[in-house]
Amino acid sequence: MKSKTTTFSKYKSFEEYLGLMHRKAVEILQNLNENDRKYANMFFEKYYPAEKEHYWSLKKLYSLAMFIPMFLQIGLKAKKRKLFNEIIYVDTHAGPGLAKVGPHEKDIVLGSPLLSLEWPGVVAGRVKSFSKINVGFDKYFFIERDYRTYALLKKIVNTYYTGKNVEVLHGDSNKIVPIIKKKVEKKKPLILLFIDPYGELDSQLEYTALNEILSIDAVDVVFNVMSPYISRGLMGMKKSISSFRECVDRLWGPVCKDRESLLYKMSINFGSRICECYHMEDLSKCVIGINDILAMYELLLRLRNYNFVDFVPVEYKGHILYHLMFASKSKGARTWLGNYIKYLRGKAPKDYATLRSLWLKATGRLSTLF
Repeated sequence: MKSKTTTFSKYKSFEEYLGLMHRKAVEILQNLNENDRKYANMFFEKYYPAEKEHYWSLKKLYSLAMFIPMFLQIGLKAKKRKLFNEIIYVDTHAGPGLAKVGPHEKDIVLGSPLLSLEWPGVVAGRVKSFSKINVGFDKYFFIERDYRTYALLKKIVNTYYTGKNVEVLHGDSNKIVPIIKKKVEKKKPLILLFIDPYGELDSQLEYTALNEILSIDAVDVVFNVMSPYISRGLMGMKKSISSFRECVDRLWGPVCKDRESLLYKMSINFGSRICECYHMEDLSKCVIGINDILAMYELLLRLRNYNFVDFVPVEYKGHILYHLMFASKSKGARTWLGNYIKYLRGKAPKDYATLRSLWLKATGRLSTLF
């Protein structure tokens, strides 16, 4: 049996990077002006009750953080060869910029929008082979629906990132994403699209918006697929076939409408039962699980010529909370992105207890492993 010391040494780099993400977040919060800092503290008190703990978010944020340098390194080489004119980051559910992951005042870390801004410089300064990614993205779009959350993100961006080409947008990503697509599509962009919705069905990025931006030639995707929440939400509609069908149409478009269509048959081949349920008159026998959700999203991306699509589960006490989907159209994605998935599975802890302990250790609150 492996000792705790051996187990933790396996995740040394994970712990080290968590510490960097934490310290930078604390620095940003502390250096806001007094009014903005008060606003931030009140925001966290309201949205993150004292007893709330969700350290599982750290795996999601770490996965994005370590993907960004690799994406930029490959993207900048392609841009130098004139394959792209701009490298763009789009965050559809941006949040406040700083993520509160637990009840303690130290439980704060860089959220996804600030990772896109900060992490290229962090990695460039630490790893010589990544020194050129310090320039970061050419353009950033952060979308947030909740006004108070948007306001905090806006305050942080206006304070620290005036030299960056950043647009912080308030509103529904389903309406804003198609607008962004029209703004950038003629600029021959390479886009990193990060989709991180909440659990509710009405917060998901819907088919129309997703399909619109995926129509751009080069869009790599990191998608937090809320697989258990979506499956439970659909199963909760068993008493209303019309509501069920409406929701399926919103999430996956025309896939299920025609039983004789190739799309319908492909959904079955991908292993999803959702389209079968769609055509039932009585949903009492309909059973939808997380793999049915993943299959539908993989199908959408495969239809858009994505060469590589894979999922990494994020767990809590033995239960899957969501899946991180990584997808790319690039010809070499099976190699570079496939290797990254292997890296994640080996370097990021699977179980919640280890993840929590590594975070406490990274923030100086776990002086001993025993």
